[in-house]
Amino acid sequence: MIRTVLIALSSLLVIACAPLNRATHPDDVLARYVEAMSNGDIDGAYTLLSEAQRQQTSLEEFRAAAQRYPEELEAQTRELRRQMEEPIPVSAEIRLESGEVATFVLEGGQWRVAEGAAGAVSLSSPLHTIRALRRALQRRSYGEVARVLSREARAQVEDEIARIVEGLEDEGSLTVEITGNRARIVYDENHFVDLQREDGEWVIVDMN
Repeated sequence: MIRTVLIALSSLLVIACAPLNRATHPDDVLARYVEAMSNGDIDGAYTLLSEAQRQQTSLEEFRAAAQRYPEELEAQTRELRRQMEEPIPVSAEIRLESGEVATFVLEGGQWRVAEGAAGAVSLSSPLHTIRALRRALQRRSYGEVARVLSREARAQVEDEIARIVEGLEDEGSLTVEITGNRARIVYDENHFVDLQREDGEWVIVDMN
């Protein structure tokens, strides 16, 4: 029976069914639950369980467990009160038809977009970062790829881009060598751009 109460405790954090614009934060639910248990208000604590949990555990079973294992419940209540010192992070994920995952976070009683909708990107976990990288590559978006790089890696890429831009800026100093459908543009003694003609257009095939 104590396992029933343990399961019931975990259900306090189930808030996915609350409307997105007026969700109750788990911190509030937890505070009310701890207060009810501390005051011996078992029926009040029971009302804080999710509907699914109440279907699995009747009020009579919940009352019986509380009466049979008071010391365990008191220890759990103390632990829950200790954990109330830090806010409980809350997030929800919704898979979109495109296959992308939209992530929402609960802030100030309101659900906010964290990732996956309207271009919002979250790097709050390694998995989120991998998702962001995959999406950036799918979209061929340099800006989004740069977003997932470390400061050091981003600086190296940006330095290389700046070097190329600066080297190609003075078109009068460029050396252009064309051989048939191949061409090479040399912009300093150590760097060049190789091109080839495809469907009547010149495209870059290599850079150094």
